[in-house]
Amino acid sequence: MASSTNYQRSKEEENFLNVAFILSKHSLQALRYIVDRESSPVRLQNEVFGHWNKLNGRLSQTQKKILKPPQGVELRSEHLDISLMTCLLRHIVGMKIDDDVVPVPNDRSDEAAISTIKFYRNKIAHATYYSLSDTEFHKICDDVIKALKKLNPTIGTECESFQQAKHPSRNQLEFSTSLFDACHEGNKSLVELLIQEEVPVNETNHSGFTPLHVASHEGHTDVVELLLSKGAKAVVIRVMKMDRHPYI
Repeated sequence: MASSTNYQRSKEEENFLNVAFILSKHSLQALRYIVDRESSPVRLQNEVFGHWNKLNGRLSQTQKKILKPPQGVELRSEHLDISLMTCLLRHIVGMKIDDDVVPVPNDRSDEAAISTIKFYRNKIAHATYYSLSDTEFHKICDDVIKALKKLNPTIGTECESFQQAKHPSRNQLEFSTSLFDACHEGNKSLVELLIQEEVPVNETNHSGFTPLHVASHEGHTDVVELLLSKGAKAVVIRVMKMDRHPYI
């Protein structure tokens, strides 16, 4: 896929972006399926409030705002990213989810599948180089597809088709979760790479946040400056009416 700068990416760079896309779209869908299964939408908000003391110290400012919508706005799994969903599954449902290692191959539990997704999500969000060899690409895809099939077989099959395509198509809007993750983590180089891929900088997530809001809330000034230079709109709004105090 050609970028906005007409730069022809190497096969290894395409591999990296394809893994980021799989995690941005397919893995997010699978985790939402599990969150809805374990905590139905009608119970989710009450369960968050009931476990708030346990959750509070583990949340960023952005995450706190997402989990505490105002009266009349119902919290849904669609408002949550992979990090927030794994946090809730750990501390509300009681799942044992590991961020640091890929589980052993013979562990077929839901916890192992989610740990696999979270591990590779962190690998992409914190990356300092943006290429993967074919061997690395297929290893990650095989691990993630196995995890997805455990959590939701339909999504796993769709992801498998994407892996096998000679020239897989990436929808920029479905790619936007990776941009939000990079802004949350302050990974400026990855933000720049995704912008080159024409991922929209003013797209809002389900909670009404833009990438600029996330980077600003987390104090990543260099990322804020980059987004502004690439056309992000510095407008004052009330995100999801979550706060009486407006902010960028």
